Amino acid sequence: MRCLITGFDAFGEFAVNPSEEVVGRLPDAVKVSKQWLEIERLVLPCSGKKMWQKLSSAVGKTSKKDPLILIMTGLASDRDRLCLERFAVNIKDYRIPDNDGWQPQDTPIIAKAPAGLASDIPLTRLEKKLASKKIAVDISNYAGSYLCNEIYYKALSTWQKQPGSAAILFVHIPQPKLYIKKHQPKWNREKTLTHFAQALVETVEFSHSWLSR
Repeated sequence: MRCLITGFDAFGEFAVNPSEEVVGRLPDAVKVSKQWLEIERLVLPCSGKKMWQKLSSAVGKTSKKDPLILIMTGLASDRDRLCLERFAVNIKDYRIPDNDGWQPQDTPIIAKAPAGLASDIPLTRLEKKLASKKIAVDISNYAGSYLCNEIYYKALSTWQKQPGSAAILFVHIPQPKLYIKKHQPKWNREKTLTHFAQALVETVEFSHSWLSR
C-alpha cells in the first residue's frame, strides 16, 4: 500500500501556504497493523496547468494489488477548523488567477463527465475519530471552484474506480491564527501546525484500516 500526502505552495496574498508547512511536518512513516507505512510527501504548484502533471507523475499507476491512500490538502483562508471535503464538482471557476496568471471561468474540469464526485471514505466515522483526539473538524460539502476542487475532482475521477483500491480525500486547512483564536488561544503557530499534521496522521491510520477491511 502506498500513501501520498500533498500540499500547495504559496499563492495570491499568502506568502506561505500552511498546507505546505503541515506536509513538511509529517513523519517519514506511520505504524499501522504492526507494520510501518511510508509517507510520501509532495508540494504541488498553485498552477492549474502544472499541478496535475506533478501529481499524476508522482502517483503513477495504481491497482488493487497496490492500494493507494491519497490525502490532499490546501488552504481555506476563511475557515477556522479542518474540513473533510465530501465532494468535488466538475467546474473550474477561479476567483483569482493562479500563479501562472491563468483564470478559467465557468469551464468543466473534464468534458462530459459527472457534475460531481464523492470520496468513498466514511467521513462521518473519520470526523468522530478526529474529534475524539480533540481536533476541531467539520465535514464540508463544497470544496470551492479553484485549484483544490480541481485536483480533487481529477484524482477521484482517475484513481477511485474500483472499491477497495484507493482512499482519496481532500482536507482543507484553516489559517493557524483563526484556529488558535477559535479553539486554542494559548497555542502558537508552530504547535498548531504540528496539531494539523497529527490530524493527517490520524486520517492515514483511519484510511489504512478502511482499505484493509
